[in-house]
Amino acid sequence: MPASTDATTSERPWALITGATGGIGAEFARYLAQHGSNLVLTGRNTVKLGDIATEVAGFGAQSILLPVDLVDRAARTRMVDELTAEGVHISTLVNNAGYGLVNDLHETDVDDLLDMVEVNTAALTHLTRLLLPAMLEAKQGSIINVASTASYQPIPSMGAYAASKAYVRSLSLALWHETRGTGVRVVCINPGPTETGFFTRAGNNNVLRRRRSPEDVVETTFKALNANRPTAIDGVMNQATAMANRFVPESVSTALAKVFIHHT
Repeated sequence: MPASTDATTSERPWALITGATGGIGAEFARYLAQHGSNLVLTGRNTVKLGDIATEVAGFGAQSILLPVDLVDRAARTRMVDELTAEGVHISTLVNNAGYGLVNDLHETDVDDLLDMVEVNTAALTHLTRLLLPAMLEAKQGSIINVASTASYQPIPSMGAYAASKAYVRSLSLALWHETRGTGVRVVCINPGPTETGFFTRAGNNNVLRRRRSPEDVVETTFKALNANRPTAIDGVMNQATAMANRFVPESVSTALAKVFIHHT
């Protein structure tokens, strides 16, 4: 069985959060612990996972720590199988793990590129497929998919990232309709630039310096989920920018995105 913290063991429902080591994922962990969930925390850094687990124990939450490599399909399957075997049934799935790369496609390392697409799209789809049937059988559950305002338009030098997030948003909208009336809720949150480690990992922390906080994103997410809305954009300015793309020719918005990425 994966490592577990010593916290109150109750009849709390379980939430699984991918990418829980910091930023938006860690904030989802805090919110869900404060609102009565036990947590399955996944991420690459076991020390940071342990820090989050210690913090949420103060809210009475038990945590299971799973340093799973989400690129590995077999590892994802083993994770869910182990949890099921131990009687840990996931009521809330937060597909938060994901990252971007800032570079033209032909200059991006092939393995880095494919790993990013695997984490952003395949892992999210796989975990949803593995955990959704039990939620449907129980007639309750929540699936939170983290996309991005990048999902609303092509972005040169972040083309694969933006396309992967468009996939997440499209899949989430379809899934919201598929699960209507079943007791399972689905929401896709689309953050804009947020104060996390995203841009450092992407390779350029100097772009898009006006950023919102992880707390903002999580608050927007649960407002939308509780209102049974299929999707939400975090922040008024981000909403305006994303919606403006509906009225601007795609060729123009893409050209502007290229200028913005390369000159910020």
